[in-house]
Amino acid sequence: MLSEILIVLGQNSNQPQTTDVATIAKHLVNLEKKNSSRKRVVIITQGTDATVVAIQGDDEVKQYPVHVISQEDVVDTTAAGYASLFLFFTTLQSDI
Repeated sequence: MLSEILIVLGQNSNQPQTTDVATIAKHLVNLEKKNSSRKRVVIITQGTDATVVAIQGDDEVKQYPVHVISQEDVVDTTAAGYASLFLFFTTLQSDI
């Protein structure tokens, strides 16, 4: 099934046994894939830890820091996640 998937999004906050998320992302991004016309992208969010991004064929796994805000300023974490995904897919669509 993963051979058909171009974009993998994951969230790591509920998996404390995972220690090296960059290695996992690199492994997932380089698994066999049928569609060779586009690169696979793996994105793993980790709550307040850095977001990890791996792109098939790239040696470097990138990590993007998360700007932590105070608990009093948190209103709706679900909406924030959906807004981030919307921005990601909108940007991706404009590149197609």
